[in-house]
Amino acid sequence: MSNSTDRCNAHLKLPTYWWMRYAASVKLFLLFLFFISSTIVKSQTIHWSQSSNKNNTQGTVVWIGSIVQSSNSTFYEGQSTLQRLFLVDIPTDPSGHYKLTFKHLATKGSINAYDFVTGWYNTGGSLNGKAIATSNAIDPNCYLSINNCSETGQNNDPVFLICGTLDAAPLNYSNAVPSSSYAGPGGVPAISSNGNVKGRIDDWDANFSPTGSDGRRITIQSNATISNVNLAMIGYDAGNDQFAQYELSWTGPTTPGFFSILVKIGGHIADQRFYGIGKGASNIDGGPYHFKVSNLFLGDAPYDSQHTISLGDRDNQLKGADILIPPPPCDITPQSQSICVGGTSQQYCGPAGMAVYAWSISPAGATLSANNTQCVTVTSNTPGTYTLTLVTTNNGVQSTGNCTATLTVNANPVIPDQSVCVGATV
Repeated sequence: MSNSTDRCNAHLKLPTYWWMRYAASVKLFLLFLFFISSTIVKSQTIHWSQSSNKNNTQGTVVWIGSIVQSSNSTFYEGQSTLQRLFLVDIPTDPSGHYKLTFKHLATKGSINAYDFVTGWYNTGGSLNGKAIATSNAIDPNCYLSINNCSETGQNNDPVFLICGTLDAAPLNYSNAVPSSSYAGPGGVPAISSNGNVKGRIDDWDANFSPTGSDGRRITIQSNATISNVNLAMIGYDAGNDQFAQYELSWTGPTTPGFFSILVKIGGHIADQRFYGIGKGASNIDGGPYHFKVSNLFLGDAPYDSQHTISLGDRDNQLKGADILIPPPPCDITPQSQSICVGGTSQQYCGPAGMAVYAWSISPAGATLSANNTQCVTVTSNTPGTYTLTLVTTNNGVQSTGNCTATLTVNANPVIPDQSVCVGATV
């Protein structure tokens, strides 16, 4: 019997404890599958959302993963929408190198959509960043309350809790993309001949905040140590609807494990005030345009499938047809004057640089020196109080609101006849 067993073992050529080694191998294989499965699940934990600012209360931001449109928001050309991404449980890489790719629609047909990216913050962590300050300058009710991590379910939403933890971490700033990155030869965008994106960025940097280009730096917050944050505009892709492509890279943890990040980006809505009538984002007919996150890369190029995490081209949409064109300014200086009957006022002036000035005065009894100039004077032979009204037009859009000033016309004084003696005082 013993010889028969030995022959059997010899035939199979299995070691005495083959079953123990086999079980160990199976266990290791199962652990490997579990590790891979866990990594895939964790690496796909992504939340990509954007600011709606009229979700019940005008000016209060509620973060949504759906389209921004007139039913939940009010946005004008020249403002920035706020984009928010957090990735939970990113697998670490021994190199410590990480890169996120994202893109926004730059033109749809020949019309500008989003023309460049902005940040939320100014230097020093002030939430009243350039994108927010500029948006509020156009519409004071745009961003009254940001609520960085407000969700539909509020504090009971686990997304709110994860975001809140990351939002409390230190801010890590990227660089500002050089405006020249948006321009082809001669400063004209490579995508079309419909405007100078570089010139628009330079204008935005110079005229809308003392922080200059700092207002275009985006931020990363993390539960790990982050450094060397770099933002690069790679170029425009081909096609009728052309996207501007970006890479955001940073240095992060190297030891085995996972970490999470919160990224805050702004998207500037192209304005026809700069590009010309019909070339602003509000002129995109009907459907929406897009701001997308694409891939997360671990380590250094070339990237294989184990070092590439697809983010599924997740898409935040903005409905072009629901974007408003900001009205031009309208104010009159001075606000009031007084003259006597038969006299002429000093000049009343509206804002400089308007295409059309439409002056009027009421009630009847006073005359304007002109109707379509920046400044006018008024004459009247009838005592009373008169109201000047001005409507300005620029880039095809009229001013709104009450733009008025007053003129009081006093009757000339009457001095009665008197008789006096030489040397007396009247």
